[in-house]
Amino acid sequence: MTSIATKQEVVFDRRRRKLLKLIKGEVALFCAAPEHTETRDQHFAFRQDSDLAYLSGIDEAQVALVLRGTAQGTRSILFLRERHPEMERWVGETLGISRAKRRFSIDEVRPYSELAEALPGLLNNSQTLHYSAGINHEVDEIVWKLYKSSVGPRITFPHTIRDARLLTSTLRIKKDREELQCIRHACEISARSLISLARLLPQVKSERHAARVLEAEFARFGSPRPAFHTIVASGRNATVLHHTPSAQPLWKREAVLIDSGATFKGYAADITRVFPTNGKFSPAQAKIYDAVLAALKASLAESYAGSDLDKVHM
Repeated sequence: MTSIATKQEVVFDRRRRKLLKLIKGEVALFCAAPEHTETRDQHFAFRQDSDLAYLSGIDEAQVALVLRGTAQGTRSILFLRERHPEMERWVGETLGISRAKRRFSIDEVRPYSELAEALPGLLNNSQTLHYSAGINHEVDEIVWKLYKSSVGPRITFPHTIRDARLLTSTLRIKKDREELQCIRHACEISARSLISLARLLPQVKSERHAARVLEAEFARFGSPRPAFHTIVASGRNATVLHHTPSAQPLWKREAVLIDSGATFKGYAADITRVFPTNGKFSPAQAKIYDAVLAALKASLAESYAGSDLDKVHM
């Protein structure tokens, strides 16, 4: 198959090959996260399943990746939706099968609508299917239907289903160079945005306003979305661990706690900081801030290769 694989696709292809070495004689199925309707004609912001993103980089719904640990023949099959010009007027361009064939180092690219029909043949002569149930209910139904039989098991069909995350967690626990670059960049975006917000706090009107200003800074520096719901908590609200930013004003004598993080190419940052709203801590606030800062510096000193989280925590 002819491919014009980009530098990024070389990285994804390397990850898929590593996984294939773990499943000799077996099959792994990974699927995209589903879309969720927010209003009649709009969906909530789409967030791709982390494992499919790790193995393909595709940021679309209705995608499935089948990897077969066979010694020969078809080893990788990508299923994704075909392009629909009418729908693309509303939601923008999708990848499409033709472009996917050129872009990816995949043995076969097929329409997503063929997944249910093709899966039985792809699973044949394999004893184990690696699949993470609960991510996509539509694909769950396709898989469960294959095992619904009143006459007994098929000898040449997988008799064992193992959670595919046991495979990917083995690969993902140690980050490769590209992942480290993404994490560092997400952290840089988050830190720069927090510094920008700190300067703007005297003009900010409320917790909610501060959260939106911070998220706008994320976007300005190149992040597509926050890693989680931004927490901005002023005064006594800072004692609520997952406080939702409200219309409460940022009072001048109160400190404001911000727990936030930007994303970059699916990788997240998570930073918590406390700022004085008027630019200067009171003596009591400064004392507590210095104590927490000392704890932070001590934990950073224990954060090195060969250390562990318990040492950092203690």
